[in-house]
Amino acid sequence: MRKRNLLIIGVCSVLLFATGCDSTPKEDPLLNGYGTKEDEDGNIYTGFFKDGLYDGYGVMEYATSTVYEGTWSEGVWEGNGRITWDSGCIYVGETHDNMMHGMGYMLWTMGDYYYGEWKNGNPNGSGTKYYMVDPTAEFTHQQYNVYTGEMVNNLKVGHGVMRYNFGAIYDGEWANDRRNGYGTVYWEPGLEFLKFEGDFEDDWIKGHGTMYYSNGTIVTGTFDGTTLIQAD
Repeated sequence: MRKRNLLIIGVCSVLLFATGCDSTPKEDPLLNGYGTKEDEDGNIYTGFFKDGLYDGYGVMEYATSTVYEGTWSEGVWEGNGRITWDSGCIYVGETHDNMMHGMGYMLWTMGDYYYGEWKNGNPNGSGTKYYMVDPTAEFTHQQYNVYTGEMVNNLKVGHGVMRYNFGAIYDGEWANDRRNGYGTVYWEPGLEFLKFEGDFEDDWIKGHGTMYYSNGTIVTGTFDGTTLIQAD
């Protein structure tokens, strides 16, 4: 039988990760109610069975050291659960058909964490992700860049707001995890620039927009970064 892969994220990178679990249900008419079973791959399940299948609450200790604790239906993860990888990554939330699916929370070993919508094992939909930048900083807002918005396969895609740990804010469109499209950036206090509204390309101000300067000047035109190429 072909083994189903389990998706892990980040340092546990959004990659297919072999769990050692044959996800195809195997019927054993002798198993009903509560019990323990070790399969041929060395995965050990303790919990409830129905007609030989994992069904209800149960804990699977995979031979790879990954542990799933939660609800099952007809032999697969279904409902709510907690997944702990040997790397230290942890997921808590909804599951479906042996994947993270629904609303859930993920903590990565390097300190990043995400809460929001999941689909087919990846962050997909609306959510908030904290990106660890400086674990030594005194305050939480200085430790993380915080993104709130749309995600597609764990990438920032669509509309979202990023609050950077140094005080700047970007509110606008994203593509392939980078600022692309129309958006507004607000700089941290004390700089020559207050904000820019306009076009971004590949994470950079590029194209038409309006720059607001701290001395009160407002200029509309074509920009490359903070450099004015041509005023309107």
